[in-house]
Amino acid sequence: MDIKDMFRLIEAYQNKLGYDYTYPNEKAQMEHLRQNLLALNQEISELTDSFPWKPWRNIYSQIWDNKNALEEIVDIFFFLGAIMSIAGIDLRDLEGVFVEKLKENHDRIERGYNNTSDERR
Repeated sequence: MDIKDMFRLIEAYQNKLGYDYTYPNEKAQMEHLRQNLLALNQEISELTDSFPWKPWRNIYSQIWDNKNALEEIVDIFFFLGAIMSIAGIDLRDLEGVFVEKLKENHDRIERGYNNTSDERR
């Protein structure tokens, strides 16, 4: 299964739940978007907690939980799929911008950008 298949399955799941991504007004659309953005932020926080991120604590006293991380990443995909639906972004849009961004990032490498360059700071 590739990412396109995953997002198609997420869309089918949302349809089965009865989500209709037509809104009576922009306020209703923005409220639904806001709810999903907040949920996405929470899932990112839960993903962060899957790894030893606290610099003030000994790294070995913190958890590294790949099983939980995978579950949180899947939850993130579900909310990204919902956000795309609410905003009217389809997979072709996502793929097109991804290709452009990847090219831009490779161009940065060609200009000397790397993990030690000043451009990162």
